[in-house]
Amino acid sequence: MADTAAGFDASKQGKAPDAFLAKHPKDSPAVRIGFVNSTVGYGLFAARKIVKEEYIFHEEPILKALFNEKFSSDKRIVDSQYQVYKDMAAAADRPNDKRHNNHFSTSDMKALQTAFPNFAAKTGVFPPHFAATHPILDNDLGMYLVHGRFDGSTITREEYEAYSAAVVVPRVNFVPTEADIREACLDFFKHYAFEDMRKTVVARVAGVDAAIPSSSNASSNACIYLLGSLINHCCTHKYTEEKGPNCTWRIGSTGLVRFIRDKHIAVQATRDIREGEQLTWDYGKREKGFVCECETCKTSGVIIGIGCGIV
Repeated sequence: MADTAAGFDASKQGKAPDAFLAKHPKDSPAVRIGFVNSTVGYGLFAARKIVKEEYIFHEEPILKALFNEKFSSDKRIVDSQYQVYKDMAAAADRPNDKRHNNHFSTSDMKALQTAFPNFAAKTGVFPPHFAATHPILDNDLGMYLVHGRFDGSTITREEYEAYSAAVVVPRVNFVPTEADIREACLDFFKHYAFEDMRKTVVARVAGVDAAIPSSSNASSNACIYLLGSLINHCCTHKYTEEKGPNCTWRIGSTGLVRFIRDKHIAVQATRDIREGEQLTWDYGKREKGFVCECETCKTSGVIIGIGCGIV
């Protein structure tokens, strides 16, 4: 589909005047993190009323590695994911909180572990007490936002403890091996990463930034976002837009949307969203064993999984 705005067709008229370009998100409160339930965990919720087609927030990725549909069959992909995790872990041990060489700060690992506690548990880090986590939930998860402001957390102590109790511990007295962490990284990227289909693929391999030719099996970048990757699934409703997903996303600049930086994500409303409503989008086809708990399935009287695109 051609990029059009107010009668301008980029496919026919070439370069658009600035007046036709999409505007970046407002630098005002945009989203809050909240608790959905102990199975789903956390989600993002609108911090104000958002109108249809408005860009809600624009975020830099916290992790970048290699992406391929056949994750586990390509050792280089797993190596790149494991390497970026090791780089972040090394940064967590530094005595100050500054980013080095545009990579990680000491607070990045804590933010990642707080946002994704099941991944943290698989690497041997279990949810701490609420008092230690609450400042991170309330302040730090928006550290990678470029436009749009993070408005803190609505998660209560009781909700946090309920979710923490549901975090899966791999085994009793678990001390992760390198193989455990590599498997955890593979599973984490498989379920939370966004694919950035670019001609030039760059990822951390063996501790350095490596450019991967587009003709290789690793065809694109896998990007994880502190906030963007927390947006939950909702099935598309067949009969009304009032139910179903309310957002879409794009990575990098295209057409009339030029404010998005390389590998950054911008989240856009596909309908009006009321303050306090959870942000959702449709993940498409899901794996076998996926239990859909979205609002469309829960409120439409359908059998869970029917019409959810489970394969």
